[in-house]
Amino acid sequence: MVKTMQAVVVEEEVKTKTDLVPTDMLEEFAVDAGAGVSTAADDNIVPFIVLLQDLSPEVKKRDPNYIEGAEAGMHMNRATKALYAGDKSMAERTGFPQLEFQHCELDKAVIEWVPRTDGGGFVARHPLQGTVEDTMRRIGGVQMIDPKDPNKKIWKTADGQHDLIETRYHFGNILNNGNVQPAVLAFSSTGHTASRQWMSVMTGTKLTDKNGTMFIPPAWAKRYVIGSKARENKKGSFFVTTVEDGGFIMSKAVRAAGKALHEAAKAGTVTAAADETAGAGNDVSDEI
Repeated sequence: MVKTMQAVVVEEEVKTKTDLVPTDMLEEFAVDAGAGVSTAADDNIVPFIVLLQDLSPEVKKRDPNYIEGAEAGMHMNRATKALYAGDKSMAERTGFPQLEFQHCELDKAVIEWVPRTDGGGFVARHPLQGTVEDTMRRIGGVQMIDPKDPNKKIWKTADGQHDLIETRYHFGNILNNGNVQPAVLAFSSTGHTASRQWMSVMTGTKLTDKNGTMFIPPAWAKRYVIGSKARENKKGSFFVTTVEDGGFIMSKAVRAAGKALHEAAKAGTVTAAADETAGAGNDVSDEI
């Protein structure tokens, strides 16, 4: 379906912290813009948003990592522990909002993990070079039959000690609470379906300029409502991420923030927090 610029519905503006700064202070700060702030990737780690499952410690009341009100099907900011409802009915019942997210950049990599059966843990991140298979071969990966499922193939390191998992990272901004907060949604295994569907929604949105030329707007032009839905397979029941188009972002400041994050993620000056993905890939996957 083609959307024209004239058909865009004006939505509520998202406020940023700059709205609270007086003009004279803004002018003062602009003179020394960026002074004393590190732009190094090691100093600009973006936290993960994870989808809580029935086995997540945050939903178990007797677990020391339990979070008050947390339920399976909610998304959670790893850094702030903020919770987001999986759908409208959950939001109404629990009082937690649904996650509003501005997508800015897609990054893909192969993540090397210690298997959960061996204690789990992040080992290394291998940027995608060429196809996924090219990258797997380049780092010495070997494809083999999954011992748990003879109909499924998996990638392991040559010595068979570590898992190699293709992961898709969606860098963006959380738009809840009248603020803009960078974060990452990561998808692996069954989550790839949701990630690709999200991309299809973006590429399916088209505008027409004053000359009648059709084009796809930049990723950060729109907001998306991130939710979840229950699924089942032979391993059991679990939740997967859902993405709903939330309309165009009318705030120029928020769009500018989105563009800035896009450029930083693309340049590698911001990275996802590896230490927050511990758990053999479980925390960044929609798979049970």
